[in-house]
Amino acid sequence: MSALGGVLLTIPAAASAWTGWKRRPSRETSFLLVSLAILPILLAVGAALLFQGAYHVRYVLFCSVPYYLLVAHGIRQLRPAALRLCWIGLILVSSAVALRSNYFIPHKEDFRSAMQYLA
Repeated sequence: MSALGGVLLTIPAAASAWTGWKRRPSRETSFLLVSLAILPILLAVGAALLFQGAYHVRYVLFCSVPYYLLVAHGIRQLRPAALRLCWIGLILVSSAVALRSNYFIPHKEDFRSAMQYLA
């Protein structure tokens, strides 16, 4: 993810967590989503640094679900609707630039090493 994409997604997530924390009924939900999104990542990175172990993104990939729920809720709270549409457009443009290489650079998948890893 590019730095711009990270900023475009993190700002609504942080805004959603902040507004959820300020309101009493949704405080527990906000706390749960933030802790499910951030705490496992911090623990995995801390363990990798402490024990000089290997860290791979697949260890904390499940954290993306609560993170994107926070992002979606933060984008939904944007007012007016034109700002919301512009924000979504910026996210789509930054994602298209980041995914360009997946669709336009020819490559051959290395299925042999993937099967060796599974075996």
